[in-house]
Amino acid sequence: MRVEFEGVDRLSQKLKDMQIFGEVEGSALNKSAEHLKKKLTDNVYKLGLDRKTGKAEESVLISEVHAGKIFIGFSNQQNDAFYMFFHEWGTSKMPARPILRPTFYQELQALNRILKEELQKGMGL
Repeated sequence: MRVEFEGVDRLSQKLKDMQIFGEVEGSALNKSAEHLKKKLTDNVYKLGLDRKTGKAEESVLISEVHAGKIFIGFSNQQNDAFYMFFHEWGTSKMPARPILRPTFYQELQALNRILKEELQKGMGL
């Protein structure tokens, strides 16, 4: 899933001009990612999965900010989250039981608010 916000290029240039771009941008992205991670962790078993091992909720990870982007999702690098892909999208024998998409759309307004507040705070507005 990819989300793009309009006007970010103009805002990024203003932040670069203020020489606080990386710090403010990173802080805003990290705060919004932490919010989404908490909601994903909360929703793992509320949206259709049965709790068996608890590995699904443990597998929600956030990447580091790189080039103005941050990624959040389920990772199977440290545990058995491999099957989360099949739950999210379904298979020929199993209906989809998505967690990422519904949680993201449910939290989109909150994420926008967090980003806006953090950017304003970082720019002293």
